[in-house]
Amino acid sequence: MRMKKLLIGTAAALALSASGTAFGYYIGTTDVGALDTYVDDTGVLSGEQAETDWVSGVLGFDVTLADKTENVDFTVVDGETSIIAFELMSGPGYYLVKDAQTTVLFQNVASLFWGVFDLASYFGTNKLEDLQLSHVTEFDGGTVTVPEPGTLALLGLGLVGLGLARRKNKAA
Repeated sequence: MRMKKLLIGTAAALALSASGTAFGYYIGTTDVGALDTYVDDTGVLSGEQAETDWVSGVLGFDVTLADKTENVDFTVVDGETSIIAFELMSGPGYYLVKDAQTTVLFQNVASLFWGVFDLASYFGTNKLEDLQLSHVTEFDGGTVTVPEPGTLALLGLGLVGLGLARRKNKAA
């Protein structure tokens, strides 16, 4: 009976830890990750120093410019109408996307080498026709931590073990 409960508890812990994986978007067979986190937006910023200063001010810590790319190849992800993805050059923690009127800052959390966001939410549906944005600026600074499924499984097993040990001590 105890062995049955132990197996059920272990299976439940593994199931809970496995459910922590994020949903990902695809372009063909390439997993580009999930939507990146919106941080803030502002109007037009002129120049790399103005962009860096604004991002540092918004985040509350200093960032450094890692890469600036003009004429980025934006692609609508499979099965969506306004979610776009583009390859990042430096695997940054943060990046901004700019058009002629708006600058939007994102935290890159799902895949460090792909930027993914809903174009219509930040730049309007008219941008979907030509996917033309001014540029993408990538910033280093701050760290992005992504929990590993193995770590979550170990945590779940440890909690199950603690519960069983406590139960055993109560029975004795």
